[in-house]
Amino acid sequence: ISHVGGRDGDFDAALLEDRDLGRSGVFGAADDRAGVTHATTGGSGGTRFVRGAPVDRGAQSWQLAATAGFGVSTATTIVAPAGIYGAGSGAGFWWCTPYANSVVQSAVVNVTRAQAASPVLITAGPNTDGSGGVSVGDATVPAGTGGANLGLPTLGSACVGARITQPAAGSSAASRTWTLSLADVVLGDLQGPSVSGLQVVGPETHGWYTGQLKVFWQAADNALLRGTTGAQISDAATANLGDAADNTQLSATLDPGADGAHAVTVYRTGGAGWPTADASVTIDVDRTPPSVPQVIAPAAGQYPVTLTTTPSTDGATGSGVATYQFTIDGGATILADATLTRPGTYTVQARAIDVAGNASTWSLPIEIVVPANGSGGAGGRGGVLHLARLTVDGQAPDATATINLTRTWGAGVRVVGTLDDALGGPAAGASVTIADAGGLLAQTTTGGGGQFAVAVAVRRSGTLALTADGGDALVHIGLRLRPLLRLTAAERRSVTGRPLRLGARRVITISGTAVPTSLVAGRPIQLEYLRGRVWLPLGMPATIARNGGWRVRYAVTNPGHALVDLRVVLPTQPGLPFAAGVSPVVKVAIH
Repeated sequence: ISHVGGRDGDFDAALLEDRDLGRSGVFGAADDRAGVTHATTGGSGGTRFVRGAPVDRGAQSWQLAATAGFGVSTATTIVAPAGIYGAGSGAGFWWCTPYANSVVQSAVVNVTRAQAASPVLITAGPNTDGSGGVSVGDATVPAGTGGANLGLPTLGSACVGARITQPAAGSSAASRTWTLSLADVVLGDLQGPSVSGLQVVGPETHGWYTGQLKVFWQAADNALLRGTTGAQISDAATANLGDAADNTQLSATLDPGADGAHAVTVYRTGGAGWPTADASVTIDVDRTPPSVPQVIAPAAGQYPVTLTTTPSTDGATGSGVATYQFTIDGGATILADATLTRPGTYTVQARAIDVAGNASTWSLPIEIVVPANGSGGAGGRGGVLHLARLTVDGQAPDATATINLTRTWGAGVRVVGTLDDALGGPAAGASVTIADAGGLLAQTTTGGGGQFAVAVAVRRSGTLALTADGGDALVHIGLRLRPLLRLTAAERRSVTGRPLRLGARRVITISGTAVPTSLVAGRPIQLEYLRGRVWLPLGMPATIARNGGWRVRYAVTNPGHALVDLRVVLPTQPGLPFAAGVSPVVKVAIH
């Protein structure tokens, strides 16, 4: 077995033998292939040659064509018993390529007969009835086991057909038999390999990858001369998945390699002349931290002390230095401000962070003295807000320092917490402010222990920003406010001189109020009732009056009993600084 082509010149003999020659039924059972040689060769569009001695196709390959007078004794033998035959009598077989997107480029049909020549025609061609190819008389077929080969060099069809036909009426005094088989088949591969859906996933920051990559893609090809699929980064080792299933999510884990730009490529090899299909994407890799900076000692007596370092470098292929960080407790915490204002002696270290997020080791520590001629306290800078010691209406912020609250319009929030200075001590007299998009809402200062508590009256939905000591926003409090809606229902029965039918002339008055009246007056509201688990419109529109009240009347016309859940909704509307409002549910009984 030989093979030319493929991504790396490799050839999987077992794949071709098991998949293409055995299980597919192209050559029948494995026992039928004894003494047959097979070869593959490259060519335009892809070609497979199958050469060798005549092979019995067996019942898995030949299919029976229509018969008229002739019989079929075995899967490949046509029998014409002694008798009288009309014109056109005959029988035949056909065989088709079992592969999608492939054709029979050429074939040889072998015919043998065990009796003297008779007035029949033997035809073979690309059609299932044997037409469209060659036609010879029975006399051209030598008697015996060798027979005659009918060559069909240029087919380009999906099938090969062969047929024995008696063109004119006649009779036969003896039984006749012919055996048909395929001696040579060349299949053309019409579909090459393809890849799609390339995606690279891995730890990355700002487009720079820093760890193991997961590569996803899809690959496809038809079943004739299938190749292999895999993934590769630049010139590193290939992750070969073999003959993976078509149109399924494929994946491979790859090491991104050294720092710099790399091409991530996925591929599927082609067979018999088809080029390899591939897709690539370029990624940037930075796995190396920048060099270690050194803290520069400030001039003696300088106040306040702004920390600085020597420059750090990130290499020619790195992402570049993004920032420097400082610590005064051996790396346990990071200073939020690079300026020291509280008098004292500090052991300071620094490190560099590159764009990819890689951090250098901490520098050698140096001692820095902040003189006592400064403010002696927080100095209006360096206030550190402790999230673990902060609550808003009893709720603590999450890991992103965010608190989300839902409140009725007019309700305020209470913020309680503590502040430390840059040294970790209480920041007494530090400023704490809370503001929204409209400006400052509340402001306070910390007490002697750094504690603070402030009440904030909120009048709109939005985000509140909590800042400490005038710095950037430290905590965002997301508020979703709703109008305050109330709903009541009462029944009024008309009085007449005679008894009423049950339920007749009853009127249910449904009313309520909405706050804030200055904002909701003139707004439409919607009454809803509960049906199963779904709230549906009651079909009784109402409008909020200037005093915030509203009222509708519902006349009961059908006698009976009912218990209805009602609520009123003020939908979100342009100009309202809060979300939609829903009243508590009221149960209305009708008897």
